Amino acid sequence: MNIRNILTAVVLALSLCGMAEAADSAAKLYRIDLVLSRNGELIGKPAMVVEAGAEAEIRDDGDKKPENAFRILVTATPLEGTLGVKEALKIDLGFYDKIGGNWVKRAEHSVTNVLGEPLSLAFPSTSPETAGRNYDLVVLTGRGKAEAPVAK
Repeated sequence: MNIRNILTAVVLALSLCGMAEAADSAAKLYRIDLVLSRNGELIGKPAMVVEAGAEAEIRDDGDKKPENAFRILVTATPLEGTLGVKEALKIDLGFYDKIGGNWVKRAEHSVTNVLGEPLSLAFPSTSPETAGRNYDLVVLTGRGKAEAPVAK
């Protein structure tokens, strides 16, 4: 085998490794679509792409409507072999809203979710917040791409 053939083989092997690494990396991204409402009124439909096992944040500081401020922290961890052939994620979610200009944690949830199946979470009002601020959050998970989600 001459040097040219060896170099060609090495370049081909390296490019195949790079493609496999990129495919593996893409397999670790998940899209999280959220529908947030308070007392039955829609606040927003944010979406994010998260890397498996990494915490992601999405928030609205309420610059236009302070009463609609929210902060959501999400970690999506793939679960292996748990629900038959369907892919499942462990979703760790923290939900915050603003009271008196400060972020206050409403609740944390740790739940299992099958990709593509909607998940509903409730965050009822608790002390010291204003009574009657009840939030509902619908979460829909799917495979993600390394591009920004389209705003809704």
